[in-house]
Amino acid sequence: MFKKLKNDKRGVTALVLGLVIVLVMLAVILPISLYTVVKIKAAMPTFTANSAEYNASKALYDNIFSAYNIASITPLIAVAGVIIGMIVVGFALRGRAA
Repeated sequence: MFKKLKNDKRGVTALVLGLVIVLVMLAVILPISLYTVVKIKAAMPTFTANSAEYNASKALYDNIFSAYNIASITPLIAVAGVIIGMIVVGFALRGRAA
């Protein structure tokens, strides 16, 4: 299996291209979706404080914005996963070649 991966340059190129595509998609989709949520929140009517509607909308938008804070580290996790995978495969291929 590792000999095939070592000799398959197209497979490695496809993996790198896939990672680049995913990172570009995240860089485009996250700001657009956040902008959309902000515009929807601005279009919502204002509710009186401590009403059921106010509390529900506040909880909803607090959860959405905290999710975007977590989503901002997703590209870093993806890159770290690829780097760790490359290191592991590199050591595995090196051990097989010897």
